[in-house]
Amino acid sequence: MNDQIYNMLQSGIPLETIYALLGLQDSQIKELENDAEFNRKIKFYTASYESNLLDRLERVMDINECKGISTEIRWLLSRRFSDRYGSKQVIMASPGVLPPTTVGILPDIDDDDTDNDPSDNND
Repeated sequence: MNDQIYNMLQSGIPLETIYALLGLQDSQIKELENDAEFNRKIKFYTASYESNLLDRLERVMDINECKGISTEIRWLLSRRFSDRYGSKQVIMASPGVLPPTTVGILPDIDDDDTDNDPSDNND
């Protein structure tokens, strides 16, 4: 059973989901959680999966960098160094209320119809 758990961990399935898929009882889970060797292997296989994902992300970043795309690099910086590269969050006075969007609410200055320039006749 432990080998099944390790194989599933290596494919990215969360531990709680693995327990459910294998139909483990609470007593079995508690026994596993108290096993030091099991916990060491869980950490190893989880870290192995994370390492594989980072390797894949690095390959994608290299490919996209050649194309002038830096999305993954910016995302990784914002996650790894969130204090310096993360987006600033707006703290609202009312919890649970999202701030209003600011994209597209300001008028485009070039499309402002309030000027009375007679030479600008786009009608």
